[in-house]
Parts: sequence; C-alpha cells; structure tokens
Amino acid sequence: MALAGLMALVPLAGCASGSGAPEGEGAATQEQPAVDGAPSEGDASSQDGAATASAIPENAVISVDDLHGMLDAGDDVTVVDVRSRAGYTSMMIPGSKNLPAGQQFELRLREVPTDKPVVLIGSDTTDLAPEYNVLLQNGFSPDSIRVVEGGVQAWVKAGYPTESNSEYAC
Repeated sequence: MALAGLMALVPLAGCASGSGAPEGEGAATQEQPAVDGAPSEGDASSQDGAATASAIPENAVISVDDLHGMLDAGDDVTVVDVRSRAGYTSMMIPGSKNLPAGQQFELRLREVPTDKPVVLIGSDTTDLAPEYNVLLQNGFSPDSIRVVEGGVQAWVKAGYPTESNSEYAC
C-alpha cells in the first residue's frame, strides 16, 4: 500500500518531458494523435550517423494491413512499440509491448522473446533503424524482424483498434 502512494509521488521515466502527448483519456480518435518518443525524420540520421532508415531492408518492411492480418490470424509475434511510455500508454496497439527507443530499448531487450518474430512499430518507419540494428546485433535473425511502415500514425489512420492504459499514463 505504501509503495502505491510513493509511486504517485515519483514521476515515471519520460513523463516529465513536456511532449504534449495525450494523457490516457481513452482510445484514439480519427484525428492524427500525438505519437511522441521518436525522432522526426530529420533527426533519424543525427541520432546515430551509421544507423539510418536505409539500414532496414525492403523485405523487412510490412504495412499496417499486414500487421493487422497477423494479429487477427493469431500469429505468435511480439509487437514492440518504441515510442515513449507516455505516448504508448495514451494510445497503444492491443497486445503490444513498450520498449522506448534508445538506451531503454537496449537495457530491456531481454524482455523480447528470441524464439518468435518481432514486429517493430514507432511513430513512423524512419525512426526504427537503430532498434532494428540492435536486434540484429543481439542475435535476432533478420528473417524474424519486421518494421511497420507508417507506424502508429498509419495504424490509427487505417482505423485499426487502439487502447489506452490510464493506470500507467502520466
């Protein structure tokens, strides 16, 4: 009980960023929601000069329709959302796992099963090359890694379901 009270006083990592992301008031609407936690297209190459969007092979890129079909069919995949915790909790793909981009992604990589396909999703495709490369460097097969083209923005635009988790939202 005391831990719950303490948790209310300690801000969660990434929550005090002032990103302007919506804060957990239900599922997303048809408007373009804020999907923070990823660098903009111009920032992708400046984050790590060697890892750019071109590092993701074309055959690894799938559409939101492909991902939706996989999930509807009950395929055993791990969907990893690399956006910030605040962005993720305010709007997430049902069943996805949040490993924020950058150092948190690398530190928590052991949470991603190596025995099934991994689907990376962010705000768009261009921000996923560093995480794609981290997976490769840590023994994941290139045949088992997919990247969702257009990311969460395309998922929402296609009208696919999202959830929010206001219990953990900041």
